[in-house]
Amino acid sequence: MASPNNMHVDQQPLPKNNAPRKLKPFQFRLRSLFIITVVLSVLLAVGRTIGSEVLEAVPSLAFVAAVFLGPLASVVLLADRLSLSSREGLEFGNWGKMMLVVFTGLHSGCMLMLATVAFEPVWKGEKGLHWGYYLLDAPAGYTLWPIYWAGVLSFIAAVLNPQYAMRSRINLVMVLTLAAISAWYTFAVVFMRFGEIIAAYIPGIVCVEYSLYAWLAVRHAEFTDWKSIPFFAWLFAWLTAVSAAIAVKIPLAMRFYEELPDQAPQGCFIVTAASCGHGWLVRSWRDDSGRIVNRQLLTFWRWEATFAAKAPGRHRALRAIYNRCAPLVARCIVFPWMADLLYLLLKPAEWFAAALNRLGERK
Repeated sequence: MASPNNMHVDQQPLPKNNAPRKLKPFQFRLRSLFIITVVLSVLLAVGRTIGSEVLEAVPSLAFVAAVFLGPLASVVLLADRLSLSSREGLEFGNWGKMMLVVFTGLHSGCMLMLATVAFEPVWKGEKGLHWGYYLLDAPAGYTLWPIYWAGVLSFIAAVLNPQYAMRSRINLVMVLTLAAISAWYTFAVVFMRFGEIIAAYIPGIVCVEYSLYAWLAVRHAEFTDWKSIPFFAWLFAWLTAVSAAIAVKIPLAMRFYEELPDQAPQGCFIVTAASCGHGWLVRSWRDDSGRIVNRQLLTFWRWEATFAAKAPGRHRALRAIYNRCAPLVARCIVFPWMADLLYLLLKPAEWFAAALNRLGERK
């Protein structure tokens, strides 16, 4: 019979006080947060659709969930990690990495690009009669895209590789730059009429996310030398690029403002182009003001008026995108047969808009 002292080293139990401590997983907390936030999103969506079109329920639910679900969960995850012991470190589980990569990194970059395009004005009086109100709009808004996405990629690399996050001073500077850009967008929304006040939620909560992550990285940093020449050379290059982007924004915003028309554009560009086809098909006529109209164009005008009255915020955002993209499509319609084809392609959308108009009349 073998003596316990003769046991193989690998078979001997570890001393109780030296046994590795199993870290508390975040999965339960994250899944619970998902469930709670989804329920709240459904309630918010239902509340927003009371008194409006029934068919708006699904887009309202998707909009509210996309705005509130991911960023809120990321903030809770980072705050929860900061409140735990230092042994947790920057090592996140699969759920945590997914949350930070998707809802903090990719989500914030995509929302920055969408906001720059969606809220772009189409005439001088839409935001204010000064070029300073247009520093965040295209083309001035595009100057921050390369810098922001460089920071996002560094942040994603840090989330996936905790050693890079703890040892890279470059990543810390980039994350702080992302927080500063998000803070600037929050200020612009609140004080420069960049959009409705609800639009400040995205840049505001993104600023909190990057600030919490920077705090967490500093707590667990293993920087060996802050005075290295390569780091200061990179820091000088990075700050020079950021300063150059900000300096370029001013003349771009001035030129963009001067090129804007003095009055707001009217009409539906694409549908108007479709109404210029052969008369036997599109059945257009001139109204009292001399404009060429047809039944399709009047249907879309009526639907847009209803949509603008019931959802003014979303209407302004969608109208800004339409005013930017639609003229490019309309200029491509140079022959009557092309207008005929466009008219037929718009028929399903016309039927859908007519159904919504009839539904609104019954209410």
